[in-house]
Amino acid sequence: MGFTAPPAPELDPESVAEGERLYTTNCASCHMPDRSGQPNWKIANDDGTYPPPPHDNSGHTWHHPDELLVGIIRDGLDVGVPSAMPTFGGLLSDDEISTIIDFLKSEWGEQEQAFQWQVTWQGEQ
Repeated sequence: MGFTAPPAPELDPESVAEGERLYTTNCASCHMPDRSGQPNWKIANDDGTYPPPPHDNSGHTWHHPDELLVGIIRDGLDVGVPSAMPTFGGLLSDDEISTIIDFLKSEWGEQEQAFQWQVTWQGEQ
């Protein structure tokens, strides 16, 4: 049975601005300044890792709840395949990671934002 989430909370402009700064410093070198990711991000490299995916509407970041996104950034990605994603838990707090996610959300389309809020809300229930 599906439940409809309440309206998404408004993004705090200060959090979004801080998230953009942190994204630029920590993420943009791999995921690109415009969040477009690396070419052929769905095709494994020779070592079995995958190139950094986009964080814009063309990627899959918006398919995942906040809790999972924070965990991936903090602890790395563990999906049964090798990952080149570094862990940022020793560098960024969960609050700082959340600001990066707020920045990404602020750049997604309305439908992507709504979907992502729905999966986040459902995960919290």
